Order: sequence, then structure tokens, then C-alpha cells
Amino acid sequence: KNAPFWFYANRNGKFSPAPYAGSLSLSIEKPAARPARWWDYSFAVALTGGVDGVKTFDSIADINDNLKSLINPSGYSFNKKKSQKWRYSIDELYAHVRLWCFDISAGFKRFYFGNSYNTHLESEVPLSSGAMLWSQNAAPLPIISVGIDKYTAIPFTYGYAEVKGALIHGWFIDGVGTRRTMLHYKYIAGRLGGKLPVNINYEFHHAAQWGGYSDEYGELGSSLYDWWLVFGAHEGDNIYNEKYNALGNHIGSQNIGLELKLKHWHVNAYWQTLFEDGPVLAPWKALNRYDGLWGVQISQDKWSFISSVMYEFLNTTDQSGPTHDIDGVVFGGSDSYFNNSIYPQGWTNRGFVLGIPFIISPVVTNSERVIYNRTMTHNV
Repeated sequence: KNAPFWFYANRNGKFSPAPYAGSLSLSIEKPAARPARWWDYSFAVALTGGVDGVKTFDSIADINDNLKSLINPSGYSFNKKKSQKWRYSIDELYAHVRLWCFDISAGFKRFYFGNSYNTHLESEVPLSSGAMLWSQNAAPLPIISVGIDKYTAIPFTYGYAEVKGALIHGWFIDGVGTRRTMLHYKYIAGRLGGKLPVNINYEFHHAAQWGGYSDEYGELGSSLYDWWLVFGAHEGDNIYNEKYNALGNHIGSQNIGLELKLKHWHVNAYWQTLFEDGPVLAPWKALNRYDGLWGVQISQDKWSFISSVMYEFLNTTDQSGPTHDIDGVVFGGSDSYFNNSIYPQGWTNRGFVLGIPFIISPVVTNSERVIYNRTMTHNV
């Protein structure tokens, strides 16, 4: 048994899915407050501690015994199957500096990427269940990030063409059968339209787990040359699986979106894909083109009784077909999203899936890997 889904999903890994749990969070934060100046900074320290309790009963007699002990507090005690688990985590511990349009961040910092988070109105709050590849579901990793966090106009385009993106290096805190695993993440996003009421956007995201030490394969390659192979998604040369596939556990997403921006209204429509096999093709030509996230959010600030409505449809049942390595040459099919044979923990951190939370996290199923990754979900 678990707590209700939205009690713990998309909470940055702060809250436990246990049915009985309590948490306490403390934070100190200095937000960026000078957007018009050529430089700004921010930092945050946030900690969460809590306890999970699980109470089970063998029979009706056990329930009666516990009810009697509640009536007589002096004799109250949990039954032998009751357990408690104390937990604590670093929610955020980072410093961030902006120089002109460039952003540099280091530490445990919450990031979430994808065009499902695009906003226009000052009071608008994204209602999306999260981006396919990187959402608000898991706790942040320690990272170093260099990039442009917000859409910035390209010179000489009069604001009609904008770009943002980042290059990120990070470290996974825990692992199943692996240690010292590293994160490579980069993305580039472009938007056309500027002040026009209709904008279109496109984002390309590429992530990889790489390096470290495997209990089964030994050292996995953590040199600068290995990083370059990971950056370009080139083949490895040490492990059989990586001789014919890219070095590391690679996963990516393409986002296509359309926005309608008016004085009191904002409509954000988006389509996000997920891919684990190459080559990378146009979303409508990919092997798993029937999988993805389709959504639309309509927001307004003219009337106070409602601010936004949102609908999403998620499908991950295709996974490039039922068979892996169909002809022995083209490696693909049976993708098993967020899982990997060399990095058994898969695309997770502290037991929570880093991507969209409807792919159920191992911490929920009490397992070491993602079990339920085929779903067809409507979200309103």
C-alpha cells in the first residue's frame, strides 16, 4: 500500500510514498532579484527529514488487540510487524550566478526541462504532469551547469528568434550494482515568433549515465576521452553492449510546441517524444512514434474564478515494437524505458524516476529497477 499518488509524485523526491509518513523541511534561500542588471546571483539551502511508518495486521485478532490498547493507552504498543524508517535528504544546496544572459550553477539544484513548463502570464503555474525526460519527480543531483536558462533573443532578429540551452555534468548519489556513476545532460531550444501572438518552439534533449564502477563489468571508463564519446553518443570499446551501442545509458527527447500569447490568455500545446535507440529521426518517423506526451494548457488572468485548465495524454506502450535487435544489425525495439543492463538503477535518483512520474518509480514498487514502464494515461 502507498500514499495517494500526488502526495509524493512531482515533489522533487521530498516525500515518501509510504502510507504513514511525516516530514519537516527547513530552508534558507536568496532568489535572483535583479533581472535588469548585467549580473545577479542566488543560492539556497534546503533540508528535509522525516519518518515512515508501516503498520500491518496478521488477522482480525491483531486489529482488536490494537484497538484495545488504544482504549488503554498505558498498554498501547504496535504489533511486531510495525516498522519505522527515518530518512533525511538535501533538497537544495547550490549557488547560481548570471552574467548577462549566461547562467552558471553548482550544487544540488532543482531543474526541470521541457516545453510543457512554458508560461506567459505572470500568475501562470504549469499544471503538466512533467516532461518526459526530466521532471520535478526526483530529488536533485549534484551538478555543474553552464548555459542560458531563459529564452534570449538572438542578435539582429529583433526578438523574433530566441534560444536557450545548457550543458550539465553531474553525479548520481546512489546506484544498484554501480558506483560513481556520472550524468551528462545537454539541451538546446529555439522559439520563433517573439511578440507575435503565435509562437512555435522546438527542443532537443540528450542525457546519459556513464562512467563509474560496475560490480559486473569493473571500471566503465571515466576519462575525458570517454566523456567526449558520451557527448557525441559514440560507441564504446570495452563492454560488448557498448561496442555496438553508444557508450553509456543514453536517453533523449524531442519537444515540439505551439503557443498562443494574448494579453489575458495563454495557450500552450506540446508534443514530447522519448527515444533510447539511434539514429535520431524526426518524431513522426521514429520507431516509437506512437509513444509520447501530448498536452494543452489554457490559462487566463481576466477572471478570478479559474486560472488554468489542462489535458494530457501519455502513451508508452509501443517502445519501438516487441522485439530487440530484430535483424542483428539495427539495434532497437523493446526499449524498456528508463532501464539499462549496465546501469541497473536506470533513469532514477534515490529511487524516484527522473522523468515523467506516470512511469512508476522503484521506490513505489519496492524494487531495484523500473518495473511498470508501459502505460496509457489521461491527465486532467
